[in-house]
Amino acid sequence: MLNDDEIRTLLKAYDVVQLDMWSPTPLITPQGERSDARSWARSLNVNFAPTFILFDADGNEVIRSEA
Repeated sequence: MLNDDEIRTLLKAYDVVQLDMWSPTPLITPQGERSDARSWARSLNVNFAPTFILFDADGNEVIRSEA
C-alpha cells in the first residue's frame, strides 16, 4: 500500500514516521512526551507488526490498522 504513488502523494500532507516496535529508539510522542519506540508501542497496546496508527493534530488516536 505504501508503495502506491497516489497513497504516497496523499501522505505528504502528514508527518509519517516508521518505527521498530522492539527498538529503544528515542522519540517524542504526538502528545509531546519523551519515550522510546518499545515503551510507546507497549503503552499503545501494539501487539502486531505492521500496525498503522493515525493521530489527529491534538495527538489523539483516530484510526488503527493492525496486521
